[in-house]
Amino acid sequence: MCFAYDWAAVTKTYPLWVAQYPNYEETGFTSEPWTDGWDFGAWSSPLLFQYTGTGRIPGYGGHLDLDLFYGTRDD
Repeated sequence: MCFAYDWAAVTKTYPLWVAQYPNYEETGFTSEPWTDGWDFGAWSSPLLFQYTGTGRIPGYGGHLDLDLFYGTRDD
């Protein structure tokens, strides 16, 4: 979808959230998740990168989406 339209007019107002999973194996937090090196079109990079839907963290018994947030506190 990043290349299906000209998104240049909305990139400043609407940051990009990318969800990309290498597989569906359980994983914990990582500061350097897998990516296939996609070009993000009109966006230079995503604000949020969701790297799994089967994440695990200590103290929680189920699966979680795990993400990296690349913004600031104001974002």
